Amino acid sequence: MKYIVSLTVFILFLFGCELDPGETGALQKQETAALNPNGDSELALLMRAMADEFTAVKKVIEEGGEIGHISDFKSIYTAIPTKESMKDNGFQAFAQAFLQSVDELENSEKTQRSEAYKGVVNACMNCHEASCHGPMRRIEKMYIPEFVGE
Repeated sequence: MKYIVSLTVFILFLFGCELDPGETGALQKQETAALNPNGDSELALLMRAMADEFTAVKKVIEEGGEIGHISDFKSIYTAIPTKESMKDNGFQAFAQAFLQSVDELENSEKTQRSEAYKGVVNACMNCHEASCHGPMRRIEKMYIPEFVGE
């Protein structure tokens, strides 16, 4: 009986020693700030979602599978950037070129899919060369190896 009571008290103590919810939030904010020094603007979050989706598309293409429907990223035109100046330097034209390359990828024949995917990654790279250079290394990793350096 003493064993059961001791075990119960120990378990209650263990679960009672969790961080205060306020502390947890502070830790998450600190961790997020370290990962994203410029904050999480609408445009930054959208582009991270794009990167995640196209990384998955890359894997499907490399494995010879069907890519299926790609998300609609038209909110790229209206998403608020980290700095408003980031939408200068022809951003609308770059966004239009990106969306066109996504349409071309989605409508491409299987034999042309790698080339169409390269067009999407090139559209990302072209925009980031003009403004916001930070994600360029991440974008470079999105290329399918047969197209690196072309």
